[in-house]
Amino acid sequence: MKKYRTIRGKKIHVNQLATESRKRSVKNMTIPKFKKDLSTGEWEHKKYPQPKNLTAFPLSTPRHIPTKEDKIRITEELKIKKWEKRHPRPVPENADQKDIFENQFVPEWEALREKELQRIRDFVVSVYDKLKLTGRFKKSEDKFEEKQVAELKDNRQEGNNVNELDPKKSKLLKKAQKVTNKIAKKDKKLVCTNLKDHKGEKGRMILPKAA
Repeated sequence: MKKYRTIRGKKIHVNQLATESRKRSVKNMTIPKFKKDLSTGEWEHKKYPQPKNLTAFPLSTPRHIPTKEDKIRITEELKIKKWEKRHPRPVPENADQKDIFENQFVPEWEALREKELQRIRDFVVSVYDKLKLTGRFKKSEDKFEEKQVAELKDNRQEGNNVNELDPKKSKLLKKAQKVTNKIAKKDKKLVCTNLKDHKGEKGRMILPKAA
């Protein structure tokens, strides 16, 4: 009996064929690549036709990457549930207290919950929603181009009313002014920058200052 077999132009030892066949059929639970013919004692390279109705499944399920909106929503829900656990909804102990609870205690609790929910939303938005700083560049005498030049973190929750901030006290405006001056130093075509609020509806114009 021959110890070597030539398969696809390669000389392979019989023991290696047996090992390969056993590895595929036992460990991986797949159809063996090589099969021994019992009548001749020869090893053959087997090809198995695929069924026509076989459905191809992806090797891995695509991972869902949470968006900024998902992170904001999930964090809001988590924090308001923790608040409700520390401040449960008032429940009357008997039927005689039902009217006073529904007319006084429950509305007061709902007002506190709404106030806390607004505070949570402002905090979560300041964490996950960075403020966009848009630059206005001069292209010609009558043409200008606007493009985003930076994103700023709102660590002190000042980005809801950017027009009402004091430039001498607000750290957000100081940071925006610093970025504006740095860009103007590199690009002389910068006319000004516009700091948008979290809703993207209002903005504050920032002029570069000469160093």
